[in-house]
Amino acid sequence: IHKNNTPTITIISINSTYTIIIQHTQFISIYEGVKQPLKTVGDHVMAGEVIGLLDGLTLGFELWKNGQAVNPEEYVMF
Repeated sequence: IHKNNTPTITIISINSTYTIIIQHTQFISIYEGVKQPLKTVGDHVMAGEVIGLLDGLTLGFELWKNGQAVNPEEYVMF
């Protein structure tokens, strides 16, 4: 699916914003409302990399584990 278990990028364009989906080993992270993606489909990303720019203050974020939506606060330090 991705070499060396490095997360990979999928980008979906919806109207004037983008949704960036990152496939991790057991997780999928979804970032909605991105104005300008800085990565392209199939790119590999590392923790802490900037993946896109916002055109405002709101970013939609979802985290899924093994096909089930989970509470990101249980897995991510904000």
